[in-house]
Amino acid sequence: MMNGKKCFSVQCSGNTTTCQEVRADSSLSISTIAYVARYVDSEHTQELELSTSLSQCPRESLNELHVYKNKTLLGGFETGNYTFLGRTKSMRQCIQRCCSRGKCDVAYSIDGNCYAIECFSENLCHVDDGVPDTTSTEISILKDLKEKQS
Repeated sequence: MMNGKKCFSVQCSGNTTTCQEVRADSSLSISTIAYVARYVDSEHTQELELSTSLSQCPRESLNELHVYKNKTLLGGFETGNYTFLGRTKSMRQCIQRCCSRGKCDVAYSIDGNCYAIECFSENLCHVDDGVPDTTSTEISILKDLKEKQS
């Protein structure tokens, strides 16, 4: 875990739910979390949060997606369940990671940190203009794309 410029190693004991991230007060400091899993043996491999499965969104459909820049979602952090998918070099990479998950309505990138969002309701997932100038965000709504394929 990075807190400002300090790096900490955190070991979760026993139950992995005790080591899940929770939203912190953003005015306190900037924190970054990365999950690392060790290979124990073939029967006890701990899986990483990041999915390596094939994308559920066809490649040609990815080009149709609109990317909203420097926007936010109407519901803010209360929009739905956020799952950290790692740092990405591009929004396309974030979208592909989101598509590889079974439950991802929105691909959301904040300063290169990619999140999959499973929306609590359709209304909360609408794009809104309220974003601070100091944050670089990119948003793609995948819910419509997945419904077209069904």
